[in-house]
Amino acid sequence: MISVQKHYYLKKCVLIILSIFFIVSPLTSKETIIWRVTDWPPFYILEGAQKGTGIYDELISMLARSMPEYTHKRVSMNTARARKQWALGENVCHPSVIPENYSIHSHVNSILLPYQVIMHNSQVGFL
Repeated sequence: MISVQKHYYLKKCVLIILSIFFIVSPLTSKETIIWRVTDWPPFYILEGAQKGTGIYDELISMLARSMPEYTHKRVSMNTARARKQWALGENVCHPSVIPENYSIHSHVNSILLPYQVIMHNSQVGFL
């Protein structure tokens, strides 16, 4: 049987270990990367059967998989809100270009061609 004094020391050790765990735990929590997404197919697909399969959706998923040391959070926001967040000094990542003084640009990750409608000559009159 454990004596009262040993029981006291055992309880004290458990309390010390738990205290250290609760003090160190927040220090080891992951930093969060906020990814700005917007309803802009085919780059971002936010709804429906193909949700999350847009070009930049896939790029964000790839980057998140390659950086597991961070928590990744996708937040739907328009350009005005993203610019305001940047102006306030918040770290919001966006994989496409929004020219503004608040943003820092990386190397080019994609080149977008202008939209065009391709159709047979016989169908031109239906436009």
